[in-house]
Amino acid sequence: MKKVIVNFCLTVLMSFFLIEVKAENRLLKLTPSDYFRGLEAYKDRNFKDAFNLFKKVADQGYADAEYKLGLMYFHGQGILKDDKKASELFKKAADQGLADAQYSLGVMYFKGQGVPKDYKKASELYKKAADQGLADAQYYLGVMYIKGDGVPKDNKKALFWITKAADQGLMSAQFDLEVINTYGKSVNQNHEVPKNQEWINEGYKDFKKNKYWRSLQWFLLAANHGSSEAQFQLCKNLEVGYGGYQDKNMAREWCVKAAENGLLEAQTYLGLWYIYPIKTI
Repeated sequence: MKKVIVNFCLTVLMSFFLIEVKAENRLLKLTPSDYFRGLEAYKDRNFKDAFNLFKKVADQGYADAEYKLGLMYFHGQGILKDDKKASELFKKAADQGLADAQYSLGVMYFKGQGVPKDYKKASELYKKAADQGLADAQYYLGVMYIKGDGVPKDNKKALFWITKAADQGLMSAQFDLEVINTYGKSVNQNHEVPKNQEWINEGYKDFKKNKYWRSLQWFLLAANHGSSEAQFQLCKNLEVGYGGYQDKNMAREWCVKAAENGLLEAQTYLGLWYIYPIKTI
């Protein structure tokens, strides 16, 4: 009798093992070799070959390849930059449940790149990606709840999502939580966060102490709440690249925002930028 029971248990265990092996083999078959070759080519910055390989696999409906191809269209790598085409590919991958694609498409709806600006759609896409555990989506969904962009203002939900992102090590989320704790004001209690000028002052203080990352975060907080002064400071800091944080494309975006908000200094700066173009990266 014992022998029968032992044999039965071994049979059950073996069946589970075979199921796992078959499942793993199916996954390998579902991942075309051209996709991995595309990843290698991309890693080697051979964008033309990477583009062709990703396209070959994306045409078969493989979500990861659709997403990677969308990124290449978005950044203009191996092909001319095309935000509309990028958004179309992100949507194909997002519809298959790929969290990175859902988040990236959300960003495009938030900014109005390749698609009409739509905060509601952006928040819905962020939510889908956030539910799958993507830290960036969790953070920006939290920010949208703070500002009421595409969703009703809800500080409890904001804190929930920002905390989730912070728990995964996302520095922006950790910084936001630190700000809340530093000022002793709980989002749970629907208290107002500090005013823009307080954030800007903290940014200047950290900048003088060569704490460039923290300085950028303070300016970013104020800039996202409409401060033209903070937007212009982000522009200058990101252009020069203090502390190694350089992004000239983003610098120009913040300069345009500050200028559109009426800051004369930013308007002058932007004018000089067009007269003496600075090569972006």
